[in-house]
Formats: sequence, C-alpha cells, structure tokens
Amino acid sequence: MSLMSHWPLAGLRLTTPRLELRLPNPDELAALASLAAEGVHDPAVQPFTVAWTDVAPEQRARSVLQYHWRCWGEWQPENWELNLVALEDGVVVGTQGIGARDFAIRREGLRWGCHASWGTATTASSITSYAPSPPYSAGSA
Repeated sequence: MSLMSHWPLAGLRLTTPRLELRLPNPDELAALASLAAEGVHDPAVQPFTVAWTDVAPEQRARSVLQYHWRCWGEWQPENWELNLVALEDGVVVGTQGIGARDFAIRREGLRWGCHASWGTATTASSITSYAPSPPYSAGSA
C-alpha cells in the first residue's frame, strides 16, 4: 500500500511551464530549510507578521521543518494548511501555501500565495511562486 492510499495529498502536483508545486519529500524539505538558513529577505525589512526570520540561521531552518511537520500533523478537513514546495528544473526555490479555518462552513481559504518564499515573484496561471534573486544572508545589510 502506498502513502497516497492513506494521504492522497502526497500525489498532488500543480505544474506550470516553469514550476512544479507539490508536497515536499524529506530531501526537498531539507533543501527548503537550507534556503531559509541562507536568508529569506533583506534583513532591513520584515515582510512577515511573525518575525520568524529574525533568528539564527539554524533556528530558521529548524522552524521551516517544524512548521511543515506541524501543518501535516494537525490537518483536519475543516482546518488545514497546505504548504507546497516550489521547484524549478527540479531544484527547490521556495514554497507556496494555502489554508482554511472552518472550511465546511466558510468554503474559503485563508490565503493563496507566498509563505516564506525567497526572491522575485513569477506569476503563471493563478499560481504565484518565487525564485531566488537576489540571495540574502543573515549577515548582509
């Protein structure tokens, strides 16, 4: 029996001419964490409501792993967060997410777009994904 038998989201793939979005496997999740450790945004600007990036590189990497694992572990049909890894030519370049609360009642998602992504936006179809440009490190200004 395959993972998809128990967790159908494991087979979800969204593709554009440039990008593929899917649930990350362990190696892709590690690559995403490494990208976070390298730096997510210009340190002079905080684009997130939660300042998860204002920590040491190893803490940023760990928080990416823990966030993805927590979202998978807490998944319920009525309350969920789907975080997909964005790949360009098979290389992890960022992540996309969507989530919902009280989905059976509201029938609407909380967000569709960037959640901890890296770099310049590229829109393809209705999916917005991100590729690294320029890279920022925790020590750069």
